[in-house]
Amino acid sequence: MFAPSDHARILAALRGAGLPLYWSPPGRGRRPLAKRDEDRVLQTLRRDKKRSGGSVQFVLPERIGEVRYAVAIDVQLVRDAVRQCAKPPQVEETME
Repeated sequence: MFAPSDHARILAALRGAGLPLYWSPPGRGRRPLAKRDEDRVLQTLRRDKKRSGGSVQFVLPERIGEVRYAVAIDVQLVRDAVRQCAKPPQVEETME
């Protein structure tokens, strides 16, 4: 789990580079995600080359500069993450 200060640094870097801070499916604007949007993401992940057996393997950041490889994640957690990615960030953007 990222420390709030690391999260704020990453958000500031993304904003500074002009990159989006949250995801909006094509054609949805800023409306809430529909279940079909989540289903599309999951279908895409199931076709991904990083699959192993029935699960998708993820690379998860631990902190800036450190990740964990080949982490299998429960489908419900993936759905929750997709929903969270469609919301504006909730972290105070202060640099330490």
